[in-house]
Amino acid sequence: DDATSETERGAGVERGAGAFDSAVGGAADAGAGAGGACGAGSPCFLVDAGGGNGVMTQLERAGVDWRRVSDLFITHTHIDHVLGAVWMLRLVCHHLNEGDYESGFTIWGNDQVIAALEELAHLLLRPQETRFLGNGVRLRAVSDGEAHVILGRKTTFFDIRSAGAKQFGFA
Repeated sequence: DDATSETERGAGVERGAGAFDSAVGGAADAGAGAGGACGAGSPCFLVDAGGGNGVMTQLERAGVDWRRVSDLFITHTHIDHVLGAVWMLRLVCHHLNEGDYESGFTIWGNDQVIAALEELAHLLLRPQETRFLGNGVRLRAVSDGEAHVILGRKTTFFDIRSAGAKQFGFA
């Protein structure tokens, strides 16, 4: 339920002191085995999706099936962080429309990130795909200090107070 402050999603794999590592392109090496956020067969939490369809290549290289990415966190609205999210969004919505994707998919980010993704989705995706926004695909704007349970772990989002683009991190 979008009105609640916590979300329960599958069983994640723990690593580090209260933080996830990204499946691709972040603190941990992609597909980091039992210690990473993408343990064998478990759902994945991906941080920043890169600058386009290269996210699919990176996931493939890491041995991660895109269908395992249940949650995606976008730190800020720079093009090299957001465009890969559009590709993931397109892929998930397409497969929801085809009836061959059953999992939920949540994109987390600050209000500017989520507003940008909503606008891009409506500009670039077909209506039969955007109909899944809010129904199969959740775009969740988070605020400074807001906490949710994602993949079984309490995750607290915070504003890093960047001098440039509004940018969030998580712990």
